[in-house]
Amino acid sequence: MIIGCPKEMKAGETRVALTPEWTRTLVQDGHEVLIQKDAGANCGFQDADYIAAGAKIEETIADVYKKAEFVVKVKELQAGEYDLLQKDQIVMAWFHLAEDVDHDMLHAMLDHGTVGLGMELIKLPDGTRPTIKPMSEIAGSLAMLEAVKYGLVDRGGSGTLFRKLSGLPAPRVLIIGGGHAGVNAAEIALGLGLRVTIVENYWKRIAELRYIEGMKKSL
Repeated sequence: MIIGCPKEMKAGETRVALTPEWTRTLVQDGHEVLIQKDAGANCGFQDADYIAAGAKIEETIADVYKKAEFVVKVKELQAGEYDLLQKDQIVMAWFHLAEDVDHDMLHAMLDHGTVGLGMELIKLPDGTRPTIKPMSEIAGSLAMLEAVKYGLVDRGGSGTLFRKLSGLPAPRVLIIGGGHAGVNAAEIALGLGLRVTIVENYWKRIAELRYIEGMKKSL
């Protein structure tokens, strides 16, 4: 299969859907991989890294869409990509169609006969969503760091320093939800020396959190 990875067009999006490591895996499995020029530059991946992994570099996003049977992206399609879609071409991305339907994007895919695979909807037999987990981990970690920032007076906060200092009581943090995002926010908070309380209403998850807490205390 010919797999294409374009540079993300969405404003502020700096990620890339394929790393050189995964490119090498796909090439070794017999696939042809096309990478748009400078697609991974913002992530620290140079075109030479992809070439070394066996990929071919395409100059433009139009070249990628024209040749690829399977296009892998990070974010949803942008308006500038609609007319690049091909019939029976498969596009995998975070479409978020279940949460917020972008009718223009949806109709563009239908009109071109394109097959869309929403990464956020991939589900394993046990009911877990493997692509959601890393995204939630990142979100939870950043949420706690943002809380530290907005606790400062010049950011509209009360001036609380979310950090344990010698001779002073540790500030308390309340985290709503004990999922992947909540747990990663808690880990950042604990690393700062804070006292953390997680509120969770799913009994099975509560048991899992207690187990995790017990394991860490035994280390």
